[in-house]
Amino acid sequence: MTTIDELEHLCRDLGAPGRELAVLGEGNASARLDEASFAVTTSGSELGRLTSGDLVAVQLAPAAALARRCADGTFDRAELDALAVPNSDGTRRVPSIETLLHALLLERTGCAFVGHTHPTSVLALACSSRLDEAFAAPIFPDEVVVCGPAYLVVPYAAPGPALAAALDSALDRHAEESGVWPRAIILASHGLLALGATANEVLAVTTMVDKSARVRAAALAIGELRTLSAEEVRTLDGRSDEQYRRQRLFGAGA
Repeated sequence: MTTIDELEHLCRDLGAPGRELAVLGEGNASARLDEASFAVTTSGSELGRLTSGDLVAVQLAPAAALARRCADGTFDRAELDALAVPNSDGTRRVPSIETLLHALLLERTGCAFVGHTHPTSVLALACSSRLDEAFAAPIFPDEVVVCGPAYLVVPYAAPGPALAAALDSALDRHAEESGVWPRAIILASHGLLALGATANEVLAVTTMVDKSARVRAAALAIGELRTLSAEEVRTLDGRSDEQYRRQRLFGAGA
């Protein structure tokens, strides 16, 4: 199976009816093709019905550089569209406005796949005044195994260049505080970014964050969250049996 095939399958899984991860034109996804380029969903495409015609190849380094140049609030949509690799007939497909997010994550973290969804369960907390409290630390073992030792929560910014700038600076803080790149990123009042070395990892992280958000909402309705301690998280994350299980879940490249 090619990278494009894997990305197509991932998109349709993320947009599958009944999952409540993305509806209509919500969400987008990407995959690194080589050192110089990546594939990303086109503007307005629907994940659950995605075909190869809804994917476009984009130059990686220039797209990441554009995201950083937009940090001052200036953005020319034509610059992003020009980074799309032309079709054989010379035309270009239009990449998602969130392509800048994908470029930053693929370039900076070294992941191979990114899935961006708007799960109903996550949005319920991401739109709450208790967001920071809700995702302050893992709350059960399987969450650590699949989603990593810490979430990254990014304050609200408008979709597109403003959000890319907010994500870029938030990644710096997370790497400094945690020593590792995040696998799951919660975007305030927006949604979820899941990172992985494989498409299976992105789907697994997305699925586990969805469950975790439901558990968190239920626990907060009863009282306060009982989070795992930093030592408990380190122990779980470093256990050889859990690392083996993670590899089985995520597949090759994990």
